[in-house]
Amino acid sequence: MTDENIIVFPRGYRSRPPGTIEEIRHAVDEIALFHVDEALGPLMGMIFEVLQRSGFEFDDQQEETEKDAAMLLTSLRSLMCKIRGITHPFQRISDETFESMGNGNLVFRGTDKSPIPEHSGFVATEGDME
Repeated sequence: MTDENIIVFPRGYRSRPPGTIEEIRHAVDEIALFHVDEALGPLMGMIFEVLQRSGFEFDDQQEETEKDAAMLLTSLRSLMCKIRGITHPFQRISDETFESMGNGNLVFRGTDKSPIPEHSGFVATEGDME
C-alpha cells in the first residue's frame, strides 16, 4: 500500500466541557441569545411585510427610517431576552420611560399619556379589569 492510497481523516478533538457554574451559565445564555436571534429574523420580516402591505413603504426612505427600524428590532430583541431571563440595555430604557398605572395600562413616566392608542385594542379598560 502506498501513501497515495491512504485517506487521512481529521481528528476531532472535543473541547472540554464547561468546568464552572459561570461557564455553564454563559453557554446557556449564548444558546438562548442564538434562539432569540433565530426567532427575530423571520418576525421582523413579517412585521415589515405587513407594514408595506398597509402602505408604509420603506424603500424610498431607508436613510430616514433606519434608526427607527433599529429601535424596533432592538426593542423586540430586548423583550425576547427578558422572557429568557437575559439582561439587555433596552430593559433599563423601558423601565425609565414607562410606568404602570396599576390598572394594566402604561403611561410615559411623569405624564398621563399612554404610549398605546386607545383604539388599538391593547389598552385595558375598566371592563377588562373586572
